[in-house]
Amino acid sequence: LAWHGGERFEYFRKLFDSIGNFMNSKTQVIMVLTLGSELEKIFEIGENKNFKFELLKEKRVLFDEKDFLYRIKKN
Repeated sequence: LAWHGGERFEYFRKLFDSIGNFMNSKTQVIMVLTLGSELEKIFEIGENKNFKFELLKEKRVLFDEKDFLYRIKKN
């Protein structure tokens, strides 16, 4: 489910609905997303729940073309 996120991005909706309950000022949440993901939709879901995405690194990979490493923070 996490790989594809579900038909309506259920995985990401549930993740951003609940992850804030486990975060404090010292928490680091790191997420790997691929170029094949619907990045804009994932960002929209997270931003609507008051999270921001900080790009840490991107890397070309064989199967996905490019992977991105993001730090997720509460706004």
